[in-house]
Amino acid sequence: MKRTIKRILSDFQALTIAAEDVSSVYRNLRPLWASYPVSNLVDPAVRIFVKIPCARNAFLHYVGMLTHEATHLYFSKKENPHFSTEFINVERAVRQLTNEIQQLLDVNGSKNLASDILIWSCLLFIDICKCNYERPIAKKTGISSIALLELFQSCPSVNYVINLTDKAISLLLNASSDECLNILMDASRHGFCFDWIWLHIAVTFPEAMVPCLLELGHNEFKEFALSIPSTQAQQLDKQEIHKQKFISLCEIITYLASKRRGDLRKAVREMLINSIEKMDDLENMKPLSDDSDLTTCFLFKLSTNSPEILQFLVHSINDLVNYHVILYTAMQLAGLNQQCILPVLPNVEFTYVAFFRHMIFYLKADILAIVFQMISLFVFDLHILEDFSRINQTLAEDIRVGATIVTSDIIGIILSKVYDKLTFNVADFVPFNELTCDASKLKHLIQQTLDADGERSTLYLSYLNAFCMASEPATTSEIIARFIVEARNEQELLKLSALLLSILPFSPNVGEEAMKKFFTNRAKIEEEKRNEKMMQNRCNLDNEANILLDEIVNVRWLENLRILNEWQKALDGKNPLKYVRFEMTKFYGEITTNVFSWVLDTLSFLDDIQDKAGDKYDQLMESVVQGSISLCSSITVPSILSSRFSYKICAQFATLLITLLKNVCDDNTPSSYSLFLNMRAWGNDFLCCQVVYLRQQFMSHFLDEALMYADKLFDCSSIDVWEMEQTFAGGCRKKNSWKDDGNDQISLFEQIRTMSLAPLKAVQMAHSGVIGAGLRRKEEIDKKSGFHMRRLIFFDSIQRLACTTTSDNDLVPLHQIYKHLAIKITDRVCKDGLTGAFIWNEWEQEKENIARYIAAARRLSESYFLWDLMFAVAEVYPCLWYCSPLLKSIFATILIQFENNSDRKSLPSKEIVDLLDRWFLLTKRGQMLPRQLALFVDVIQNVSIHEGHNVLLDIWHYFQNFFEKETHPINTLNTIFEKAVNGVNELIQGDLSNSRETCRLVIQRNIVKLGCLFPLIFADELVDVKEI
Repeated sequence: MKRTIKRILSDFQALTIAAEDVSSVYRNLRPLWASYPVSNLVDPAVRIFVKIPCARNAFLHYVGMLTHEATHLYFSKKENPHFSTEFINVERAVRQLTNEIQQLLDVNGSKNLASDILIWSCLLFIDICKCNYERPIAKKTGISSIALLELFQSCPSVNYVINLTDKAISLLLNASSDECLNILMDASRHGFCFDWIWLHIAVTFPEAMVPCLLELGHNEFKEFALSIPSTQAQQLDKQEIHKQKFISLCEIITYLASKRRGDLRKAVREMLINSIEKMDDLENMKPLSDDSDLTTCFLFKLSTNSPEILQFLVHSINDLVNYHVILYTAMQLAGLNQQCILPVLPNVEFTYVAFFRHMIFYLKADILAIVFQMISLFVFDLHILEDFSRINQTLAEDIRVGATIVTSDIIGIILSKVYDKLTFNVADFVPFNELTCDASKLKHLIQQTLDADGERSTLYLSYLNAFCMASEPATTSEIIARFIVEARNEQELLKLSALLLSILPFSPNVGEEAMKKFFTNRAKIEEEKRNEKMMQNRCNLDNEANILLDEIVNVRWLENLRILNEWQKALDGKNPLKYVRFEMTKFYGEITTNVFSWVLDTLSFLDDIQDKAGDKYDQLMESVVQGSISLCSSITVPSILSSRFSYKICAQFATLLITLLKNVCDDNTPSSYSLFLNMRAWGNDFLCCQVVYLRQQFMSHFLDEALMYADKLFDCSSIDVWEMEQTFAGGCRKKNSWKDDGNDQISLFEQIRTMSLAPLKAVQMAHSGVIGAGLRRKEEIDKKSGFHMRRLIFFDSIQRLACTTTSDNDLVPLHQIYKHLAIKITDRVCKDGLTGAFIWNEWEQEKENIARYIAAARRLSESYFLWDLMFAVAEVYPCLWYCSPLLKSIFATILIQFENNSDRKSLPSKEIVDLLDRWFLLTKRGQMLPRQLALFVDVIQNVSIHEGHNVLLDIWHYFQNFFEKETHPINTLNTIFEKAVNGVNELIQGDLSNSRETCRLVIQRNIVKLGCLFPLIFADELVDVKEI
């Protein structure tokens, strides 16, 4: 027998020796028993529990250690789904061992065994809470008693022990209830760590005793309160007797409330529910009598004697108490002597308001939150007291004044708790937690703040101040964003200023943080609005469009941002608002890009619903664009701007200009031209503050946008539009290029600038102001004139945005910009390696690449708009030289057409002559081709294909021998370009001696037709002859 016991002890000791104490379970990286089979964990323990009764404490300790390990591993798995340790054997072992204990309790029914098990389980629950309440999963679910109870009950091992504890308590209550209560009371001194299991244990107490206790107290209170009329002096003897009874009752209820007895809560709720069912309407309320139900007054009397009872009642019945119950109770209290209700407190006035102001200082944050919600109803909701004032105006006014005072005090307490971050948790204060979790409630609170005035406005701002101080900076930023979006005038913006000034001493960077997250919050707010409206209007698509139209074009937030920025710039250093520091200049790039993104999205949306917007379209577009310009203009451009933002601003600016330009000359958008000019003026000011490279980037985007929408802007696909014009490339062929009338050097831009744009309609511009005789008919607007108008505006913008302005407002072209524009034009048209083809090789050699040249020329022919761009570049020497690959492709295409023409004696076709005319005039304007060679075009169009081909070859040879063989043409061009930038225009001139001989022979053969051209082409030789 001794050997058996010794073996049992040895086996059990070998099993438990791995665990030193409870902390070792949570400290060790590897589990102690998880890898053991269930039989190895259960059999040695069961043998020692059955065979050796004196070792049951060791057995219970072992079960507790297994429960700790199973709990730790269970929560670890919940916290980390990738946790790989398998612990099912430990849980099964705990279940089997607790079943063994329950079976012994059922068979034995020993009071001592039940007492030992209850003591052990209470200590185990306390240790489990101590070791696990700081875990991430506990913090996530909350560490209140209810949350911890639900959390621990979700663990199977803990649940097995709870079931065992219920069995032990049930046996012990029947055998010795006093001992059971003593054990539980002794465990209660551990407070928080045992409170969670109290919520479970309390249900095992007898329930019939608590309702009887409350009913007795209510009857005693009713008898005493009604026996002393409010107009009569106190009856001291009766009051003393009642006081002693009531104090005893309060001590019992305070004890039960402090233990959070569920049967007490149930009894109180049933008592209140029965009382509410008996309540009459406020208008039909009867005078107080022996038949009156004073349950609510009795509960109020209980709460005045102990903060613990007040907190318990608030927790238990707050969902049953509404404004009707409060007003009903207030009318009953008004009929009672308040000395029967209120205790006498030192240094506290004997009034209900003074009592509440004193009591709220003893309430915890969660209870204070519920009280605040109840009382603030009568401050923030005006409709409640408006209806009640018709019944009892005096009492309604007293309630309003008292509620305002108490609400203000509660907000002050909240602020004091908030400043002490260690004692305040936002999750415990229900109103703050609701504002954090429910955006609709936060929106409603801010809207009420904006609508309120006087004392209510101050309370709202104080409440928001407390909420901001208690919340994370992100929440404060969202509140500020909501103010900026929702404020309708400067008066409402002043409320935001007041809020910021109250936050500023404790959060100096509040303005900067708000601007950093403003656009993220604004997008969230607008999305909430759209979703809310869509939920209210699901009728049809038209309703949807109208709702979105009302919401998406809200530009008040742009004006509010501008006002805040202007206020800060205008204030002096003595004004505290100066130090809010929104830092809009610091966030210039982020603000501008987000504003322009919103503008582009809004304009795109308006274009989609233009038919539904009707007459509002132009007004909405004007408000959107002008609002964005006003805001961006009010913010000072920083001296250093991130390249990421500067690049994006240039791209957005270019897109906005083209978007606005598309609406010019549209009858539905009369303001588009003025908006375009305003936007262009802002962009020009912005580009003047940036480096030249940034202006080059803008020009690239501007060119790409124009090319993308060239068909809609300029009708490039229609040749007729270009044929009727004299100013642009399409009309260049109509000028007699060999007549030197002195206008060759007139700038294209100068001609554009001399044309009046604003006062005239597009249809009037087409007729140059010449009105014929006779009765004028009503002119129909020609669509082509709109294209013409937009082209004028576009090229005027090219000039102004590619130039700087002197002190005399003269425009000085920036060579770098025009060079960049020339390169980009060449890049967009020339492909397949032709971009760098600056060298003109032998014609026979170049014919091998003729397919590429033809492809480039075809791309150019598809968009005549590119010719205008090249004529613009030609205005600034030597920028057109950077279009040499493109000009070479065009010339090669012309030359191959002459060479492949089978009818060598025929004259060139009209299409070829037009193309030649443009090419020669362009190269002449860009000072690439001397005037003598530019006149070749008049020779070619009047001679045969064969003769014209030979003349064109001379032009090819002129460019072929143009640059020195030792130096790459691009290097020579860059050198000359640098000189031009510095004000020295060094013309690139080739050798004319060998480039005119073929032309001389052709003129001699056609002397009758071309004799007049000879003195012009060979003028330099005639001068030499005269000198001889």
